[in-house]
Amino acid sequence: MAALFRSVSAAILLLCAGCVSAPPPAYRQIDRKSDTYQEALAHEVEQQIANGKSKSEAQNGAEKQVDQQFVKAEKKRRTELVKPLQEALAALERPAGCWACTVTTTTITAKQTSKRLVQVERFDPFQPENRLWTLVSVNGVAPDEKKQQSYRHAKLRNWKNEQKKQSARKPPSEYVRTSAILHEFSCAQSELTNQATYTFERGPFHMTGVADEAGRLEVYTVDTPSRSIIRHYRKALGPTSLLGIRIEEDERSTDYIIVDPTLPPFVAKTTFRLRGKYLGADFGLTEVEAVYSDYCKVKCYDDRFEVKAGELSVLEILPTFD
Repeated sequence: MAALFRSVSAAILLLCAGCVSAPPPAYRQIDRKSDTYQEALAHEVEQQIANGKSKSEAQNGAEKQVDQQFVKAEKKRRTELVKPLQEALAALERPAGCWACTVTTTTITAKQTSKRLVQVERFDPFQPENRLWTLVSVNGVAPDEKKQQSYRHAKLRNWKNEQKKQSARKPPSEYVRTSAILHEFSCAQSELTNQATYTFERGPFHMTGVADEAGRLEVYTVDTPSRSIIRHYRKALGPTSLLGIRIEEDERSTDYIIVDPTLPPFVAKTTFRLRGKYLGADFGLTEVEAVYSDYCKVKCYDDRFEVKAGELSVLEILPTFD
């Protein structure tokens, strides 16, 4: 299934931009019927008539001029509004040293029958590479030496691949700035909780013969006094179709905690809920909850292991097909 998603991603990148249908950038959407716009337009028309232009020339020129002013002002407003969130996300990238932790992952899959798997792992960057990850138990049962070695080999390979992908992605602070400009965006402040909620809503997306997406909601919660990330929540607003794959539900969240007040927040819990079909075959519902606990500062065995836990990706939790 992971290979299929990689193939789909590559195919999308090769397709021409001309077959893509998406809403226009939000910052360029102007309410020309608003009182503010009409007042600015009337003032500009008067200015251009005073400069010797005819009424029709002044009207056309004024509309272009005021449009540019409103677009520029809206882009600036959005850029300023999202800055505290950018700072909070940028803080997550600050060095924090090496920390060991326990990861308890509960996976529930439901198709014809429901299955529950609880896996406990220990991440310890004080250990050499081949002992970086340790499988503590699966459904309460400790592994034998053969299973432990097999686990460590596969886990290390997958972990390294995920680290490479994370380093190649656009920094979250850049991502939210772009999203604030292009999509529906708002910020709500709560004096009661001292929290700020940043909400992004991406409209429908269509790529002929390849993909259809109903839209996506994304919400960040930030502690206002410390400007620290508290929560990141994402949800598809409807079904998504992608080259034979239909995702009926896609919902995920990441909660953060302060382990050391001098350091950026650490991941406390991630959740993922996914339901869909592949070529018409229902692969059921998959729910994943990963809880990070027992954070402990350790001496780094190697600087390359200075890493924080990240958010779950689709490829990490998709079921495989027999």
